Amino acid sequence: LFLITSGILVVIAPLAAADGCMFTAGYHMGRSIEKKRSKIVGHVYAVESFGSVLGGISVTGLIFLNLSPFEMVLILSAANVLLSVFLNFFFGSGYEKSKMFSFISSTAGILILFLLFLNLSWLETTSTSLRWKEYDIFEFKNSLYHQIVLTGKDQQKSLFVDGKAVASLPQDDIVSNEEFSHIPLLYKKNVKRILLIGKGPGGLIYEFLKYPDIDIDYLQPDKEIIQTFHKTHSFKVETELLNHRVNTVIGDPVTFIQRKTARYDVVFIAAGSPSTF
Repeated sequence: LFLITSGILVVIAPLAAADGCMFTAGYHMGRSIEKKRSKIVGHVYAVESFGSVLGGISVTGLIFLNLSPFEMVLILSAANVLLSVFLNFFFGSGYEKSKMFSFISSTAGILILFLLFLNLSWLETTSTSLRWKEYDIFEFKNSLYHQIVLTGKDQQKSLFVDGKAVASLPQDDIVSNEEFSHIPLLYKKNVKRILLIGKGPGGLIYEFLKYPDIDIDYLQPDKEIIQTFHKTHSFKVETELLNHRVNTVIGDPVTFIQRKTARYDVVFIAAGSPSTF
């Protein structure tokens, strides 16, 4: 409960406050144009929705590729607050203008101080250590698609993607890997070529390699996951990924299947259950 509350205060609260400031500033700006309050609120919501779509398309990709989550939140918060200051300064009036401008200016100052003086890398490292306090952290990164953490405890290394365990080395979940790989192949004769999407290294590909006549196309959308697997220095992983019968492909599964002319005898999707967490 403490970690959840702290995460809300540090990450969500600044962005939520800044977004609220933008809505208030937009409402005051609308009062100088439209007198009917219901229409003002509707217009502000419409503009906010349009801005969210436009910002998501034009900015999100660049931000995700170059900044950490804490940097993203604080920079977006500061940008929203500064825009609120601009809108209120030019469209506010009288007492409301003075009161709102003072509040927004002080909030903007606090956010800018965070951006200028706070050691964001330390903050992210500390939050990661608290999240995985029972493990040694060998690798932590945010890719375009996932948060990837490689942890260790005793002689075991585990790879977590978005907080979910993907593989444990050197000993993975043998029962699950055997059930996933062998049972479907019992229903199909003369299998020569298979496509595996999602989970693979750490034991699953190893099970498919027990069939000497099967070639494997392993499709993984996130190249950072493959790179992290190599950093485990696991003999099993290297045996799987460097085998001449395993073709590793990095790319979008839908696009790959649409463009692929070769046919597969069996397609395995080891992507896990749909989740928003």
